[in-house]
Amino acid sequence: MRNFLSIGLSLIVVAAALTAAPAQPARAASFIVNSTADAVDVAPGNGVCETATAGQCTLRAAIQEANALAGDDSICSLSRNV
Repeated sequence: MRNFLSIGLSLIVVAAALTAAPAQPARAASFIVNSTADAVDVAPGNGVCETATAGQCTLRAAIQEANALAGDDSICSLSRNV
């Protein structure tokens, strides 16, 4: 009886593992800093670098966004002054 219970439990575990959703690969994101201001990202992790000022991406906001996402991300600047 114990062997049947052990085999049944093992089959349930294997079946659950096989029906689990496949893992999604992490995608690299690229953020372009276009402001010298020091402002935070309004929604870290949503994939968009944007402060409370629409269209503005600061270095702080880009770092917050990159840290909130999985994978290797890149941060670039439009100007040597940023």
